[in-house]
Amino acid sequence: MASLPSNTFMFNYNAKQYDSSTHTFPKAKDQLFDEDLVLNTAPSSYSDDYVDFGNSFSYMGKMYSSTSANPFNRTSNTNFTFIYKTSGWTNSDGNLFANRYGNYNYMVRGTVFHTSSGSFLQLVPNTNPQICVIRVYANGRSERKFVDSNGTVLQSVSASSISWGSVSDGIAFFAGYASGSEYFDKKFYWMYCSMEALTDEEILKVIQYNEGNLIDFGPDVEELNFNANRGSETIELASEGSWSATTDSWITLSQNSGTTGGTITVSVAYNQFDTDRTGTVVFTNGVDTATLTVNQSENTIVPIMKLLRGDRRLN
Repeated sequence: MASLPSNTFMFNYNAKQYDSSTHTFPKAKDQLFDEDLVLNTAPSSYSDDYVDFGNSFSYMGKMYSSTSANPFNRTSNTNFTFIYKTSGWTNSDGNLFANRYGNYNYMVRGTVFHTSSGSFLQLVPNTNPQICVIRVYANGRSERKFVDSNGTVLQSVSASSISWGSVSDGIAFFAGYASGSEYFDKKFYWMYCSMEALTDEEILKVIQYNEGNLIDFGPDVEELNFNANRGSETIELASEGSWSATTDSWITLSQNSGTTGGTITVSVAYNQFDTDRTGTVVFTNGVDTATLTVNQSENTIVPIMKLLRGDRRLN
C-alpha cells in the first residue's frame, strides 16, 4: 500500500484524478496549497494516466497572484523538493510550475530548472515518460535527476549553488513562458512539491503513491462522537490490500481485519460513568497506520442517582 510521506508538502496533482467535465485536477489530502488546479480550457486529449496539452494554448493553467494564497516562498525556505512525470520536453517549453506568476523565476521549464539569477540544472530532453526529481538543500547544494518508478537513478546533474532572488509574488501552473511566445505543450502525468529536502526513501514513497492507484490508507473520517448510550456509526476504510485493527475494550468493529477496504461499523458500549471517555481505533496494513478517535459523552444519569442516594460526591 502506497501513501505520501508525512512531510509537509505544498501540492500533489495527478492526471489519474483529472475531471474532464470541470477541467480540474483535485487537490491532495493535507496539501498546503488549498486549491484544486483548474484549467482555463480543455486540453487536447487525456487518458487514464496523463493529460496531453497539445500545442495550441499559451496559457492553460491557473495563476494565483496573491502572496496570501501562496504558501510557497523560496525566499524564506531554502529546502525544496519537486518531483514530476512528463513526456516530450524540449528546452523551450512553457512552465510546468512557476513561483512567480509575472516572470519566469523559480520555474520548471522544459528540461531546465531556472532561477532568478539564470542558474539552472540542465538535462537532455525526454521523449518518453520520465520521472524527474529536483532536490535543493539549505546549504545551497542541489541536484536534478531522472529516475524510474523504483527510484533508480537513470541520469543526474549536480550544481554547487542556486541563487533564489528576493520575491515570491505568486504561483502558476501550465503557463506560457514570460514572453508568451512559448507553450506548455507536453503530456503531464503528475507533480509533487515540498518545502523540505526529502530523503531518498521519502522520494520513493511519493513516486510509488503517484504511480499507484492513489488510495490513501485509512478511514474517511478522523473522529466519531457518541452520547452515553450504546451506538454505532459506519465509516469507509480505504485500503488496497490486507489490513487489521485494534481498539479499546469498549469499542467494537464489525470486522477487525480484511483483505481490502470497505464499510466498517464502529460500535460503542454503554458508558456507565459520569465522565467523558476517549478511545482509538488503530488501523495498519503492515506499512502505514491510521488512527480513528472515538469520543463518548459522560452518563448524566449517574450524578442524579448519586444525589438521590444522598451521595453528593460527583466524582
